[in-house]
Amino acid sequence: MPGMQQHAAVYDLAVDRSPATAELPGLPPIEGVSETARRILAAGLDLFAARGYHATSIRDIAAGATLQSASLYTHFASKEAILAELMTIGHSVHHRALLSSLVAGGGGPQEQLHRLITAHVAAHCRWPKLAAVSTREMGNLSEQAAAAALALRRSSAELLLEVVERGLQQGVFSVEHLDITLSAIGSLGTAVINWYPAKAAEYTPEQVGATYADLTLRMVGATP
Repeated sequence: MPGMQQHAAVYDLAVDRSPATAELPGLPPIEGVSETARRILAAGLDLFAARGYHATSIRDIAAGATLQSASLYTHFASKEAILAELMTIGHSVHHRALLSSLVAGGGGPQEQLHRLITAHVAAHCRWPKLAAVSTREMGNLSEQAAAAALALRRSSAELLLEVVERGLQQGVFSVEHLDITLSAIGSLGTAVINWYPAKAAEYTPEQVGATYADLTLRMVGATP
């Protein structure tokens, strides 16, 4: 989008289509974005979460951002451009969380996988609405518009694959069907966004992430 930085992106996430989704936490801090552009993105996120992409119009988003439609177009060329930017932001937040978890310390594959999944699940807990829209609406983007988010999604999947394959090579993991297991691990974030908002007062994102990480180690047959 002209005038905005590319933000580096999430994963496969299931979504709760209920109106309650609109009450979930919205956008994380975004560098290099004007206050007006952020209002547009926040309004788009709320509406896409509550109504879906096709049931939301540019006029709806402009009203949610307290703008005239003509003013909105000076920041985003189209409704698709708003969705594409939200996708990229969502996948960027997730990918950066994964990278940060891996550079936070050394350790072998078990420790790395535990940190990776803790970060993966915690990101979904922290930004469930953004995560939900990032996956539910991906099919509404053209190949070109989706390219940045999809590239980040692939990079996130590769981080998981590298850690698990390293554990298999070292003999500390035991997996019969690698593709199925990786899909199951990736879907942990999918499930958490549907129940965590109602339990946010009871558990921190990191507590949920660590619990899911413990379960993941069992899924890969981690040995002491």
